[in-house]
Amino acid sequence: MNIAEGLFNIVKELGAAIMLVDPESMLILDVNDTAADLLGEPASQLVGRPRRTVDLVLEEAPEQQTTGLYSRGEARDVPALLCRADGSTVPVSWHLLRIAGEDRRYCAEVLFDSTVRKGMQRRRAVAHRLESIGSLAAGVAHEINTPVQYVGDSVRFLEEAGDGFLKVLHLYRALDKAAPATAEVEAVRARIAETVEDVDLDFLEKETPKAFVRSTEGLKRIADIVSVMKKFSHPGGADKQPFNVNRALEDTAMLARNEWKYAAELEMDLDAALPLLPAHGGDLNQVFLNLLVNAAHAVAEKHGESGRKGKITISSRLRGDMAEISFRDNGPGVPEILRDKIFDPFFTTKEVGKGTGQGLALALNIIVEKHGGALTLESAPDGGAAFVVTLPLTGETAGAGAGAADMQQTRNET
Repeated sequence: MNIAEGLFNIVKELGAAIMLVDPESMLILDVNDTAADLLGEPASQLVGRPRRTVDLVLEEAPEQQTTGLYSRGEARDVPALLCRADGSTVPVSWHLLRIAGEDRRYCAEVLFDSTVRKGMQRRRAVAHRLESIGSLAAGVAHEINTPVQYVGDSVRFLEEAGDGFLKVLHLYRALDKAAPATAEVEAVRARIAETVEDVDLDFLEKETPKAFVRSTEGLKRIADIVSVMKKFSHPGGADKQPFNVNRALEDTAMLARNEWKYAAELEMDLDAALPLLPAHGGDLNQVFLNLLVNAAHAVAEKHGESGRKGKITISSRLRGDMAEISFRDNGPGVPEILRDKIFDPFFTTKEVGKGTGQGLALALNIIVEKHGGALTLESAPDGGAAFVVTLPLTGETAGAGAGAADMQQTRNET
């Protein structure tokens, strides 16, 4: 094997389209699979053909053919437009490299699909923004947590104090009944009766304990939301950690409550026997949040003007060695013609300004690439859409009972 062949074999599996060309005969000597896919023709039909049959036009100097650059040496990162076999065009970045073999010279043309590269750059930018938002959310959650704690302590103190005041009030009322009917006592009784009527004491006795209960419940809800914000904003480590899917789904429903509560009735159908699974928790939290918000928007789109609420169902199931999580809604669904595009980067069915087209693409990457699972779109029985996530139960996790026990603890805490 000569140097050129060895080099080509090394880069053959890289994510770039590579054509090896003889600079003298200008015949295509070899192509890798990526080049065949990009050109839209099998490698067997490309090898041996004249290089001029590949229609590649420089954007900056369309009158100058790329083959004319062979005599001028190497080229780097030249914007060009590639015409594929089916007539479609793809913007590419074109590179020309000279390779010296043992007995002859070769030229390697390397092409990068610009749409893929830009998509990766945008995904990295979105990930960076999400990380920044997560850091901000963590800081906000920390700042909120402190005043919530001392307000909660104060409300609990006032609740106990109110109970004490009511006990003393009842004793004073007993004393009032037992006191003799002297002129002085009657004068005090008249003032007491007037004050009782002015402040509506019966109403205060009835509603004050309820107000303390509502305040305590509200503060606990705030504390729960802060706790969920901390979980969602935590970036997590490089390694997967045991992850409670059911608790994450409940946290997601709580965090996104303002998105769905006006548009839909939310039903949670969670399998308590689902075990912990190895996962990047922060990433899965983001996927679940995105799918729930999408479902809420879909339901609002269909039912919003009618004044009726739609329905969203979140379920989890143990399917053999996989966990299955589904988000089903009775919104308008996804037309058949759009189903193949729904996971494409920057594709969105929402109005301009209401969607970036990144959510489902990022979700698919997280589920498939990071967790070895699957994210699919199905038609819901009631005409809406169902996004189904499947995740493998592989790695070091607790047994099935751990998930159930953890979920029971969650219910006890809430």
